[in-house]
Amino acid sequence: MTGPAGPKGATGQRGSRWNVGAAMTGTSTSNTAFTGSGITDAMVNDIYLNPSTGNVYRCTVAGNASAARWVYFGCIKGPTGATGPQGTTGATGATGPQGPTGPKGDTGAKGDTGPTGPQGKQGATGVGISRIDITYTSSSSGTATPLQASWAASPPSVPAGYFLWTRIIVTLTTGAASTFYTVAMQGKTGATGPQGPQGVKGDTGPRGATGPQGPAGTNATTTAVATQSASGLMSAADKKLLDEISAWKTQVLAGSTAVLIKT
Repeated sequence: MTGPAGPKGATGQRGSRWNVGAAMTGTSTSNTAFTGSGITDAMVNDIYLNPSTGNVYRCTVAGNASAARWVYFGCIKGPTGATGPQGTTGATGATGPQGPTGPKGDTGAKGDTGPTGPQGKQGATGVGISRIDITYTSSSSGTATPLQASWAASPPSVPAGYFLWTRIIVTLTTGAASTFYTVAMQGKTGATGPQGPQGVKGDTGPRGATGPQGPAGTNATTTAVATQSASGLMSAADKKLLDEISAWKTQVLAGSTAVLIKT
């Protein structure tokens, strides 16, 4: 006969634990602290596996990351095996999206010149200018086209205020013709401008040639003193007065002030 169940016993100590990470490295068999392991409750015989190297470490001193000690005791990663036989080629996958355009490559070397191609067909005949005729006429109007009969090959004389018309007829090789006109007004004579200032005095011209000798004079037939009504010789008083008049005229021409007083 089974009796009643006894009370629950105390929780037992946990067993060894496997830890995985990359903090423990090397192959030292001496007690080593790995403070970067992040393990806070390591117990003796806990195991630590570094999957990238396959190395296995065993805890020899319990504690947190700073106090616990570990030793390398083996590697579960075996040597690289021999290359296996190549498998059969799989089915072609779907075409992926087009990638971005790559950088432009260097220009390649110039290739050889290819053979001359066959001559192309002759093109259609183009349209050119066969002749240009230019004629002229004048008109009092600058807008109304002059009569046909008034045009001439040379420009006419155009009165002031009238218009010089130029007619240009361009004939194409097809026979078609186009006519163009240009119009220019002959300006009227402007009003006389004001008289300009007097120019500076020019240089004295060269001396003229000596004139022909005059006729010979006649000798005096009297020795009497001349009067206002009869010829004769000049008196000393008249000669003196004549010299004074000549001197006074010279002073006036030179810009001096002179007064002639009759005595």
